[in-house]
Amino acid sequence: MDFAIPEEIQRLCDTIHTFMRDEVYPLEHRLHGATLEVGGPAYPPANENVSVTIGGISRQVNIGGKGAFSFNNFPTNTLAGGMYNITYSYAGDAAFNAAMNSTTTLTVGGGSSLPTTTTLTPSVQACITGQDFILTISVAVVPPASPPDGQVVLTRKNPDGTITSLGQQYLVGGVWAPAFNGMSTGRYTFFGHYQGTAQFQASDGQADLTCNEP
Repeated sequence: MDFAIPEEIQRLCDTIHTFMRDEVYPLEHRLHGATLEVGGPAYPPANENVSVTIGGISRQVNIGGKGAFSFNNFPTNTLAGGMYNITYSYAGDAAFNAAMNSTTTLTVGGGSSLPTTTTLTPSVQACITGQDFILTISVAVVPPASPPDGQVVLTRKNPDGTITSLGQQYLVGGVWAPAFNGMSTGRYTFFGHYQGTAQFQASDGQADLTCNEP
């Protein structure tokens, strides 16, 4: 005879119930666990997958008995210190709808800060006296970490050997791009010092630029 599959078996709850608490973890291996369930209870079959994403890094994790899954050795050592949402995503199957949850957070801290590189790039290869140009200062870090914040201090060595302070500025998206004009003839060297933060190491860069008569 025919029988109807209970409705709760046909769909997955729109929530992934996570048995985790928000904690501060050092930059090292760590372990998490969670369970997928619907009313009844009913669980997705073992050996289906859940995608776990932290800071743009994703891993597929097998579902075990009663919808439970766990993972360890997650490669978070490249993440900068800070708070990240942990996103769990279940694709669904013939009996269960897809589901996603990203309410759990992970705070990364206690490890060493990430190294950075500072690059200075003039918008012209050689300037003409009185010409406007832009000096782009970029501070980079190894992905998937977000672009560094913090401040850059800018100075300039003039043709006569004197040093001119050009101020300091907070980075926006890892970049500061001040404009300059009115420089006289000669060879100049610009120095950019990124001061670093608790999450990002300080770094330095420089660029030479020669100004000529028109």
